[in-house]
Amino acid sequence: MPITPWSMLLGGIGMCEIEFSCTIAGGKKETLTVESSSRSIGFAYFSIEKIDLSPIEEFENLEAVSLYSNQLTELILKPLKGCTSLKALRASMNYLQKIDLSPLSQCVNLQTLDLGANRLQEVSLEPLKNLTALRRFRFDNNKISSIDLRHISASQNLRFIDLSTNRLNTIDLWPLAACTQLDKLHLYGNNITQVDVTPLLLLGDPARIYVDEGTEITTYPGFEGYIETDDENSVSRHRWMASTSSGQGQIDNFGWNRILELIPEIRSRIADNGDLLIQLLLLKALNVQELGLYDGPLDNILDYIPKDADLRTAREKVYDRMVTLVENQLIQNGLTLFIDVDSLTTTRASKLIPLVLEKRRREIEKIVLPVKDNRVDLKPLWLTSYGFAILRGLGVFDLDISRSGFDKIRKAFKEAGLKIRTTQKNKNSKGGLPLVSESMRSHILGLADSNRSQRIVLSRAGAIDLHPIVPVSAA
Repeated sequence: MPITPWSMLLGGIGMCEIEFSCTIAGGKKETLTVESSSRSIGFAYFSIEKIDLSPIEEFENLEAVSLYSNQLTELILKPLKGCTSLKALRASMNYLQKIDLSPLSQCVNLQTLDLGANRLQEVSLEPLKNLTALRRFRFDNNKISSIDLRHISASQNLRFIDLSTNRLNTIDLWPLAACTQLDKLHLYGNNITQVDVTPLLLLGDPARIYVDEGTEITTYPGFEGYIETDDENSVSRHRWMASTSSGQGQIDNFGWNRILELIPEIRSRIADNGDLLIQLLLLKALNVQELGLYDGPLDNILDYIPKDADLRTAREKVYDRMVTLVENQLIQNGLTLFIDVDSLTTTRASKLIPLVLEKRRREIEKIVLPVKDNRVDLKPLWLTSYGFAILRGLGVFDLDISRSGFDKIRKAFKEAGLKIRTTQKNKNSKGGLPLVSESMRSHILGLADSNRSQRIVLSRAGAIDLHPIVPVSAA
């Protein structure tokens, strides 16, 4: 005899029933029925092990599917492919070890996706890249070790993300910079030791991030004043402007001119290295960060861009201008750090690669590290591209180090075919040291020095409030 879920007794009188075949605990075959006029399907708490969702194709205006609190070991979503009215899919508290979200790519009105409390080890979010209506996103209490959030960067209506109690070691929050309405982000119960919240401090409404005790909350120097821990160790945020992997998203909404209007506000709110940080965030937002950083006045970039330029034109102008400025910077023995050579290979900036590599090797060949009181000064090394990469790779985050500690650094450079020299004399090493401005030097050493980086370590598990650089009302 068919089972009729109590939650489905809302269909129109006289309408036909649609049957779903399923297997419940113990291998028993059952048939569940739903009125054809219903806008929701609720098969929760039925101990379902397997269900055929094919009959879903017979519903014209289906808005919700609830399959939580069952014993599902697999869930084939293919029948949902044409459900453009679907707003919610809830399949938490099951035994799913994998799931293909591809059929959801056409569910353009999907607002809630809940796959928490399963046994998922990995999941591709690529099918969600065009789901701009998504508001609630739950993958908590699984076994996920890595997750790429770039594919939900266009979901600017996201308010709640729960990735707690997984096996994540790192998390990149930059794709969430466009999600200006994000209210809560749960990251506790993972193995994350450090979280950079800079992208969540740009533009938007206040948010709260929940993390574990001992988790380092980091941000670029100058932004730390917008992070607050309360009695619950909580964090909230606002954002200045959006940054997505495609360079689109929130920037489209208020336009390039609006960004230019915001820059004076940012300059007035960030006293130290304001222009440098604005440049970094602009390049990130326009997706041209592979060119590194220009060590000069921000206006040398902005003045080159027509005030009436649209986003695409602005990106092209910024890219061309950056190529010229960075090339001149290299010729003048300026900064080579932050330039992503691998990403340049397929761009019109590839002509810079030989010059970059030549300058990087010259930096190391000519540099001499001062030694005083048995401590080796690492600051010159941090300003070089190879030095920065190797020091970070070794887990070194200090501006000086003991002679014994320096031995492993010297060994690492030797293995890379590079030789590092030291001196106890006050010898000037400018022959190899990149010529950098004081603001750029401060920025780089601020990233390197563990004592100066902006970090908050929670005394216990809880949340952190991120306050606005520019409140949403100002944007």
